[in-house]
Amino acid sequence: MSSVSRIAIGFGLVAILMLSPFPTSTKEVPLITAPDSPIKVRPVEEGGKAIPYQNIIVMNPTLSAAPGKTERLMAPPENPLPVSSLPREIN
Repeated sequence: MSSVSRIAIGFGLVAILMLSPFPTSTKEVPLITAPDSPIKVRPVEEGGKAIPYQNIIVMNPTLSAAPGKTERLMAPPENPLPVSSLPREIN
């Protein structure tokens, strides 16, 4: 397709678009308003769903409900062996 035919097709499309009747309306623009009812409404039966493990403090054990009952997770320190029980060095 030559450049002349492309230009002619382009002008033809522009002419069709310019001469076609655009839909015009005499209606007013709709006005959007907020609803009169409240957005949030309290439930009839308050209390809601019981969520388990709400009173457990995981990351800060100093605030736990039972002071003095902390669990020791580390092993006790090792006792060093006496020097006499170590193997001799072989040369």
